[in-house]
Amino acid sequence: MVNSRWTFERMELLWERSLKLVHPPCSTEAFGRLPLSEKQDNTIISLAQFRPEKNHAMQLHILRRYFDLFPARETAVRLIIVGSCRNADDLNYLTSLKDLAWSLGLNHRVNFIVNLSFGKVLEELQKAGIGLHTMRDEHFGIGVVELMLAGVIPIAHNSGGPRDDIIKEDVGFLASDVDEYVEKLDHIFRLQPSQRTTLRISARLSARRFSEDNFQKAFLDCLNGLL
Repeated sequence: MVNSRWTFERMELLWERSLKLVHPPCSTEAFGRLPLSEKQDNTIISLAQFRPEKNHAMQLHILRRYFDLFPARETAVRLIIVGSCRNADDLNYLTSLKDLAWSLGLNHRVNFIVNLSFGKVLEELQKAGIGLHTMRDEHFGIGVVELMLAGVIPIAHNSGGPRDDIIKEDVGFLASDVDEYVEKLDHIFRLQPSQRTTLRISARLSARRFSEDNFQKAFLDCLNGLL
């Protein structure tokens, strides 16, 4: 079993065996209950473990570039970076990100929140309006699905699972470099509130296909020929 079309295509080249695509499960009920009415459009959120491959540094450069182009927005927009640290290496990585935020003059607009409980993560997602995902070639991207289910408009990296499996037309945006992210971010901010609400509803509905029930069915279908 493979967890995305992107992974499927690469495994086909490496392994001459029958492959089955089974998308990972997400807690659609818990995320899907978050009210859309409490969204703060100027709050951007990132949801990922504090690991170098998640490329949080790019998120800081995106915010800095956005403020350089739209200085009047610097007092309104903020970035919340939520993630977990597994060990000392992760903590050192987090420290380097905080240092980068200071050097870019973003310390007053960026909050790093570490090792939250699931309930607290939901509270942060409930308030956020836009989500950033910056990892290149992520096999699936469960964090992007969680953003969509929570009614957060995602801007994900234009590669891997987010591009091939998750982000469809009218549910979110894809970008490859800092300038593209800034362009998508500005586009979302320029939308009418009703347009942002429509995007959030569409994203939530689309992401429900990654439910635990659908995962269970697909998983058992793969085993039917063996059991």
